[in-house]
Amino acid sequence: MIDCKELNERVRASGYKKKHLAHAMGITANTLRNKLTGKSAFKLEEAQQLSFLLGLSADEQERCFWRLK
Repeated sequence: MIDCKELNERVRASGYKKKHLAHAMGITANTLRNKLTGKSAFKLEEAQQLSFLLGLSADEQERCFWRLK
């Protein structure tokens, strides 16, 4: 389960627009929005891509993407 709040804070802090992140990931901005709000799940590859784009450390990735409810 992703931590939507934490992940959205990381996106905001990056300074990147969501549409640019989505384009770099090969998905639409709407698809990324749905993933960031928990309406749809991240595929492993997408989580890895977004982590790379945001420069997340392994600990930050764990907090954002792999937190248990």
